[in-house]
Amino acid sequence: MRLRHLSANVCEGVSFNLSFNHLSKKIQMFKALCVALLAALGVSGPARASEFGSDLLDFRIGGRFSSVAQRLALGGYELAQGEYVSFDQWYTPRMREISVQFLTAVAPDLGVTWGFGTGERGAKYRIQPSLQIGFIYQKEVFPNGWLSFIFDGVIGGNFSEKTCVADYGAIGGIQTVNCRYAAEPIAPSETLKFMEKRRGYTESRATLAFEFRF
Repeated sequence: MRLRHLSANVCEGVSFNLSFNHLSKKIQMFKALCVALLAALGVSGPARASEFGSDLLDFRIGGRFSSVAQRLALGGYELAQGEYVSFDQWYTPRMREISVQFLTAVAPDLGVTWGFGTGERGAKYRIQPSLQIGFIYQKEVFPNGWLSFIFDGVIGGNFSEKTCVADYGAIGGIQTVNCRYAAEPIAPSETLKFMEKRRGYTESRATLAFEFRF
């Protein structure tokens, strides 16, 4: 099967988009779950594109836009009463997004990739669930020389922020504001221009690659 060059050690190479040391035990737990999932699918060791079958291609904790939420979680500000407001409480998810992708071989040189992302949400943001669809075409143009074209499309998976309602007293009253800019000396309506928005389809990728094996 020519798509054998796409094999990957899935569980050891699982991508965990987690940046906190105290979550190391959870990472080990997810790796154990990954091994169990592979066993349930009848896959042992590296996942390979079998003869016109489907195999697990990728399994990761943390989606394409999870890092955006992690970045927004940094920092905070102090209210007029002296209370400190941390952004972490708004942009820490209830549960990280889980993304799974499979490869189905439909011809000796062609495979279809498909999968999904569960989405993710926190108090002030949401990542929509997504579908992933694409294909991989490989051609041996001469002995040990491989030309590959890979397309990975994303449907859904948009990232959006939620607003806050702030009381600006007798002068400004109650207004809708970007939570992260509520303490900034700019008009509340202007802060809405800085709301973070990302479209999932912008993460679609097309790759052309050449590989020569000695």
